[in-house]
Amino acid sequence: MARPRFLLLALVAIAVAVTATAARSEQASAAEPQRLFALDAKQGELTPLEGKPGDYRLVLERVRARAIYFTDRPARKVGAVAVGSMLRDLFAGDSPDPNAAVNATGAKRGQLLMGIELRGWHYDARDQKLTLRVRHLPHGGRTIASVLGDVVLPRSFRDVSLFIDNCCGVVAPATFFNTGFLNLTLSINNGPQVEVRGASRETWLPGSAPIGFNPGEPQVGVLGLGPNELAITFEGAVNPIYAPLNLPVGIQYDALQLYFFWGPSGIGVTVLNDGQLIASVVN
Repeated sequence: MARPRFLLLALVAIAVAVTATAARSEQASAAEPQRLFALDAKQGELTPLEGKPGDYRLVLERVRARAIYFTDRPARKVGAVAVGSMLRDLFAGDSPDPNAAVNATGAKRGQLLMGIELRGWHYDARDQKLTLRVRHLPHGGRTIASVLGDVVLPRSFRDVSLFIDNCCGVVAPATFFNTGFLNLTLSINNGPQVEVRGASRETWLPGSAPIGFNPGEPQVGVLGLGPNELAITFEGAVNPIYAPLNLPVGIQYDALQLYFFWGPSGIGVTVLNDGQLIASVVN
């Protein structure tokens, strides 16, 4: 039982250190900064919508599973977020449609930029495909520089980057840490399995993997506020172990850390919000 106790003590030490860092961060900035987003895709296609001048269907293929976010100045922070979680948050509630800029390479035309308004989306994580309904943003002045700098993309292009603004919602990144030595797979709310390697036997540092989180209702493959279900399957095992997890409402979520560990009574999951303990379950 020495190793489980050591892991538990190590987890407590990590939590204390992160909590101290979070407390200093809160003192430095009272307001939550706005976040902007960027995602990459290998190729894309832009098709005009019939009877709707200025409206298009934008299809991006081989989309990276996670986008990055970065904070608006004067804050200085960058992180990663699942594409589906990001889009759900950007289009949540009565939020106005986000604006974006598409940077892509067109055949024989080089690097091109197009300013757009995002009006609808469909994301297929399995096929790595994102379909957007977009509208070309009006120019802020008909100068030569603005006309040449912002163009309508050709029908097909490659090496795409999409930069998206944010006005209203906040997407919190989430990471699952495996402090045990066995590799495992994690399924959230009957979603696809995420592989999480075990802790290093040399350094004792836990394995980790990004997971989906949306500060709204729980969804398949995505943690949400209220009751969630985690299914943990160890390497070589047939049946998963289920752990119910209830995330509290009424708090500001910044960044979630879920620590999986072996305890005296079985397996446990401890949840920190930017270093502050908010939930724990032992099964």
